[in-house]
Amino acid sequence: MRSTLLGKLETIINALGNPLNPCCTDLAVFHDEHTCTHTHLEILSDVELIARIKRHDHIAFDALLRRYERVIHLRAYGLCGNWEEADDIAAESRLRIYEGILKLRDVGFLRAWIGRIVANTFIDSRRKSRRCQFISLDVVVEKVGFTTMWSEGQRQLSPQVGVKEKETRTTLIS
Repeated sequence: MRSTLLGKLETIINALGNPLNPCCTDLAVFHDEHTCTHTHLEILSDVELIARIKRHDHIAFDALLRRYERVIHLRAYGLCGNWEEADDIAAESRLRIYEGILKLRDVGFLRAWIGRIVANTFIDSRRKSRRCQFISLDVVVEKVGFTTMWSEGQRQLSPQVGVKEKETRTTLIS
């Protein structure tokens, strides 16, 4: 009796998918949703993964990112030549891929589309860094040759109080 019920349950799960995790459709990967490795998604083609993603299957999107993670990172590093900056560009690129994947029309150009997103992300980061250059005020003081209002050992005063004290000292000295 028990084996008959298990057989029927297996047939239903194979037909409908895993009730705990809808992406799992065979008992070989039937685990609870936190330990499922989703290795069966790794063998799907890009077309099948994109079809699942368009049905809002986030696990399929993770599988697609795992497949193209190396491409994304190497492209980002090739553009900027710095691993830390490449990590930032890759992270921003993954976000842009997530936002645009539903608009992708031809899956045949997926690799080129991903490469273009990484390149555009790099270009945008360069434009942003040119627009918003942050310069330390200490560097400006050293380059221009201004004297500071107080030395490192003194307590920090507000700029208004510092200017007032400096004017007082200048007046007293002269």
